[in-house]
Amino acid sequence: MLRGADVIHASEGYIKRASRWRLSGATLDCMVTDHQLSELVALVARWALGAKYRVVTAESCTGGWIAKAFTDAAGSSRWFESGYVTYSNAAKARDLGVSQRTLQEHGAVSEPTVREMAAGALRATGADVSLAVSGNRGPGWGIG
Repeated sequence: MLRGADVIHASEGYIKRASRWRLSGATLDCMVTDHQLSELVALVARWALGAKYRVVTAESCTGGWIAKAFTDAAGSSRWFESGYVTYSNAAKARDLGVSQRTLQEHGAVSEPTVREMAAGALRATGADVSLAVSGNRGPGWGIG
């Protein structure tokens, strides 16, 4: 389970399903199960295919969980471009271009950092949409 993800950001468009998921610079602050992530993957897949978009992920605390869920979906090669796992601040800066200033002023678990992660993933891949996540995980997170 994921708990406390700060931001899921899509560069374009708006997705809404039963008021539970909203992509487009939105904050998702809840626990997400594998089943719920599968539902979100199906939603993103339909949307991306319909819009002919390529999707890239930039993950931190999820450690590639979202990219794996995307690639588990049949036909994902038609809409999924690639995924980044940038767990450390150094990786966020090096691989996605997150500024040291943003990391110092706002921290890794912040909307400004996640927006820079999303933008960096788009720049690096040429994808149409990015989904970026950061949050807190550790002892006690996702238990219960």
